[in-house]
Amino acid sequence: MILKYFRNLFLFALFPLFSCSDMLDTTYTDGIDEENLENTIRTQPEKLKSVVNGLYYFMVDYQEGSGHDSFNYTAALHATDMMGQDIVMDGSNYFEWDYLHQYRLAPYIRTAFIWNTFYTIIGNGNKLLNLANKLSAEINAYSPDFYDNCLGQAYALRGMSYFYLIQLYQEVNTKGEINWDAPGVPILLSDLDEISPEEQDQLRGRNTVRQVLEQAEQDLLLALQLMEGHGKSVEIREVDENVVHGLLARYYMLTQEWQKAADHARLSHASYQLMNQDELLSGFMDANNEWMWGYRHTVETQSSLLSWFAHISNNSPGYAGIIAARLIDKQLYDTIHVDDIRRGLFNGPEGLTPENEDRFAEDIEFAPNIAKGYASLKFGKKTDWTQDYPYMRKSEMILIEAEAYAHLGQESKAEEVIIELLNNRIPDWDKELVVDNNGNPILDENGELIYKDVEIDVTVDFVHLQRRIELWGEGFSFFDNKRLYKGIDRSYKGSNHRASSQLVIEPGAENWVFQVPRREMQDNDFIDESEQND
Repeated sequence: MILKYFRNLFLFALFPLFSCSDMLDTTYTDGIDEENLENTIRTQPEKLKSVVNGLYYFMVDYQEGSGHDSFNYTAALHATDMMGQDIVMDGSNYFEWDYLHQYRLAPYIRTAFIWNTFYTIIGNGNKLLNLANKLSAEINAYSPDFYDNCLGQAYALRGMSYFYLIQLYQEVNTKGEINWDAPGVPILLSDLDEISPEEQDQLRGRNTVRQVLEQAEQDLLLALQLMEGHGKSVEIREVDENVVHGLLARYYMLTQEWQKAADHARLSHASYQLMNQDELLSGFMDANNEWMWGYRHTVETQSSLLSWFAHISNNSPGYAGIIAARLIDKQLYDTIHVDDIRRGLFNGPEGLTPENEDRFAEDIEFAPNIAKGYASLKFGKKTDWTQDYPYMRKSEMILIEAEAYAHLGQESKAEEVIIELLNNRIPDWDKELVVDNNGNPILDENGELIYKDVEIDVTVDFVHLQRRIELWGEGFSFFDNKRLYKGIDRSYKGSNHRASSQLVIEPGAENWVFQVPRREMQDNDFIDESEQND
């Protein structure tokens, strides 16, 4: 895999995809070799930053020789999103087998792509840690803070990857109980972790859920320690101190350590602002002050049809806009308050409103799916495909904090937290129109509508609903369903899911756990065939 140097540095092929036959080992390929890279950074330590940038570029790149559904990190998020209830796919195309829950088994390419994506992030991070360790004197002489920050980013991405892998390849929670002893995934470490070759071999097998989660937490806490006091990064693609708090908040929601989740969520987003209405409805394609982490694309990094926006944006001339639209589930749409600004992120059953017909007039010819009933309008179009990717937003952190307090039984505290988001998204969210017995509004003596105050219990289910609305299409629904032990039912009366996709999948079903890729099972001497997931 050729990764690009940024800031006009030369190109080099630093980290390739993993070879499963090497049991996840990596080797350098063409381009600058390991020795020359080491010599370059020895004399110019600042160029280690380009290796860090390569970690992030891989996340938005695509896997060579594959189809248009293998664009690494966001492809993994979209594939799993399609397995939920909230996105309707109204035609046949890429991601259809995910949508039909028929792509998780060992022989299929989806599980191999997902496995390769996260283990490549891990391997690339380990290569960076090894390089920084070998050249620690030179890099620290240049800047100790720079050294710590580079290491912190590598540890954060490694910890995040283990966090995703354990959820994808095992059922972590069953009815509120964590399956600590269930078989998980291999753990690959760096020279800085100071383990012997024999210890590393032992970790190449299916470590328990407990071991994998502990490694993820250790990596994230170490990243936080290394980045503490460094503040907010000027580059949105970079993991910084705030983002690590956010990753830890996600982690502690999975492990049900509610107070820790609330604390890290609160610490993560103080320096960010929620989008206003215009920003919210502008297409989620330009990073703004609500975005804590993401990727700002340029014409050099965009991948047109091999991209997330080609599959999620109905008004881009890609797969969603032309072939298989992404619609909101009717049942979910019906739960969105009529005054909720986020209702405007989707068409109603009738399709585009007259106002939106004018807004999207130029797009309909090349992306006709934008006009369909229940079509998402959330993700917009740029003719050069340089839409930015959102990975983490302030609103998510508010919802984590609120949900954590709801789990703790502190509903008043949960309400206190979530009010900031509700006030922004739903004007008068705590008001209800007064109507007569026939449902007609009652007017006061001045002819004005009458509203009454209503109380909303900010329960776990209430916050989960807000997550489904707020984070629709951003890659959270699969993981929320698994940690909350929820299934899906697309077969309800009036469903807008196609007949062939009106599935009922119970929580805890084997559908929610990917099998270890076949090639890995064949070539990894530390995993026995009997250890394969059902």
